[in-house]
Amino acid sequence: MGEEEIVKRILERKRDMDPTDPDEIRKRLRRDWGVNEPPEGQQVGLCVRRADYCFDNSIPMEKVEGEFLKLYDRILEKNKTL
Repeated sequence: MGEEEIVKRILERKRDMDPTDPDEIRKRLRRDWGVNEPPEGQQVGLCVRRADYCFDNSIPMEKVEGEFLKLYDRILEKNKTL
């Protein structure tokens, strides 16, 4: 999911603690992803790059269970070969 899609979703969910300014959201996202941050700072981007699996939670709710089970089966299958 791209940055603009994340900004759009944050603005649409309207949580009290979320910023309402798109530029502030982008600034926080970049900080969290480690852009121009020290190594001991937030490193979400590094964690995502190192992950063996990723689950796209932007899919319609009615597809979540099926897609999760597919991912779960992939993980089980991979672990059988270890």
